[in-house]
Amino acid sequence: MIDAYSPTTLEQKIIHLYAIEGSVTIVANKINEEGHKVGSRKYTSNDVSSLIMSKPEDELHEIAQRAFKNNKKATRYLT
Repeated sequence: MIDAYSPTTLEQKIIHLYAIEGSVTIVANKINEEGHKVGSRKYTSNDVSSLIMSKPEDELHEIAQRAFKNNKKATRYLT
């Protein structure tokens, strides 16, 4: 599904990158390297997290959201 997904919006691109990378920090860094901004500031990992946790727009978003929730649970057990 990831290979066949063709993002047409920045939000879809962020979801797609998260599905590939599995890290909100990496996604925020990549989006910032491309020059994207939230208003006049750079994207943060919290911006990416919020987008992932928003109402899913498509199947990949649903999958990314489940993965994010699972990653978050796993992180809690490690700390």
